[in-house]
Amino acid sequence: MNEDQKNADLFKGMFDTAVIYFRRHVESVNALNVFPVPDKDTGTNMYQTLSNMRTGIERDQTDRERKIYEDNRNKTEKRLQRNLSELEDISLRLWVASFFAAKGNSGSILAHVFKGIFEGLTRSELVDLTILVNAKEEAYLTFPDPVEGTMLTVLKDLTTESANRSLPGVSICDSFDSMIEIARLSVDSTPNHLPILKESGVVDSGGYGVEIILRGMALFLSGEDPQTSSLYLRFPDGEGEGIERLILQHQGTNEEYGYCTQFVLESSVAEEFLEKKLDEMGESLAILGNHDVFRVHIHTKDPGKPISAAADLGVISEVSVEDMESQSKTMLMDHDEPKGKTQFNSVDIGEKTALVAMASGEGIKEFLLNSGANLVIDAGDTANPSVGEILDCLEAISAGSILLLPNNKNIESTAHQAAKTTDTNVVVLPTVSVLQGMECSFAFDPDLSAQINSELLTDVMNSVKTILIFPAARTVEINGVSAFEGQPVAMLDSELILSAATNLELLARAIEAAGGQESDQVTVFLGNQLDELDLDSIRDSLESSFGDLENAGIELHWGGQPHYDFMVSVVSG
Repeated sequence: MNEDQKNADLFKGMFDTAVIYFRRHVESVNALNVFPVPDKDTGTNMYQTLSNMRTGIERDQTDRERKIYEDNRNKTEKRLQRNLSELEDISLRLWVASFFAAKGNSGSILAHVFKGIFEGLTRSELVDLTILVNAKEEAYLTFPDPVEGTMLTVLKDLTTESANRSLPGVSICDSFDSMIEIARLSVDSTPNHLPILKESGVVDSGGYGVEIILRGMALFLSGEDPQTSSLYLRFPDGEGEGIERLILQHQGTNEEYGYCTQFVLESSVAEEFLEKKLDEMGESLAILGNHDVFRVHIHTKDPGKPISAAADLGVISEVSVEDMESQSKTMLMDHDEPKGKTQFNSVDIGEKTALVAMASGEGIKEFLLNSGANLVIDAGDTANPSVGEILDCLEAISAGSILLLPNNKNIESTAHQAAKTTDTNVVVLPTVSVLQGMECSFAFDPDLSAQINSELLTDVMNSVKTILIFPAARTVEINGVSAFEGQPVAMLDSELILSAATNLELLARAIEAAGGQESDQVTVFLGNQLDELDLDSIRDSLESSFGDLENAGIELHWGGQPHYDFMVSVVSG
């Protein structure tokens, strides 16, 4: 085996090991997402991007992948006046796979990193740290106004400090220990760059994900098994062993699938007594809390047993029972095997402009379709659509042009990547919430081009204030607002503004805080644990605060959105 083939095999082995190791850390990365919002998906997005890259280079390329691969290979070989080496070729295949696999902002950044690695390899005679410079520069191209204190900062520190510490010509492999230490220190410092991280008591989740990738690569160099090697866990401030145990249950243990059972118990019994009583009823028991209030987590084949046993000791509430086999397949396993092309019904509207929106929640999606959207891409409960999935939708449409609404800041970068790739004229209107997207869908005109629609709808988009109400994922104090874990909190345009004892109390207060009484229209969508049967009781509650809802300009709809009990748009002229 020649040296080039050895380097190619080494690179692929390091990558494969990193993917396996990262999989075991998905939940620990998710747990560090900033804000107490329960939509923790950075780890899921990064893993699914990496996993789909891994399968993407093992299977036959799709027509889209082959075109980009061949175009870049031919262009680069012409510049180099030679054939690509095996190492350069595998890095090109990884980049092409990452382009279509990227999910969310974190996935888009990873795709640019691998593009930078490929370009660095083809511009350097040595496989040394200069390659990282290209990777960092490409990553920073993902966002025109990068926020420091994120995974971009970790990549920048990794590049700068690694270059400062290394000698010219020293291989990347020989520098790995130093690189990991630099990444660790950079992740530790992210709260100093981004105050919201410090207020939330966490480091940046994406930066931590980068660190895990490096540690996974290092395992291949040391010959360790990524399936059994020690995990490298970080926790939100104040949450130690209990969180660790909760994380560990998601990391590929050998226990059989059952039901992930969680509940809150109000009882005066000692924690030790409770643990002893429940311990034999399942696996992965974790008891958090004190002062007579405990949050219990356990894996069990019979969820009724621990629930019944706890009920004998006090008052239980917030009961959650999830099928772990189904949950595991949804979040991880579905992405381990290559998937066929996402199916969309074809839409042909001639030379008019089509409207495509992204959303989750059956009621939300139906509302968008009824208000003007031609197709709605499912944004999913746990992850964002990839570039490839967006392209599947765009290619199902025959139209003069397409206006694409990401409806989520975390999807915007992948939406732009997809728009650049398709032959159709696609314009991305950077809506950051599905509520902005809805207002834009009302005013959308299919007889105008996507570009003109985008220009006209910008003011409409900016007229929408978005309220999100949900249970806090952890005890926090942000922006002077305090909330206990599980307590309802409200965010207005991404800023935490209120907490309250109940979500109904919070709903009325949040509408008032957003100027709902002086607005043109307030629209409330029910989701999360609520259903259509709750509409009447919620209407009664709101009318006690605002009077007749029709006169107050308040509408109620079932949205079915995950994570949020209420999503509220407040629209002013």
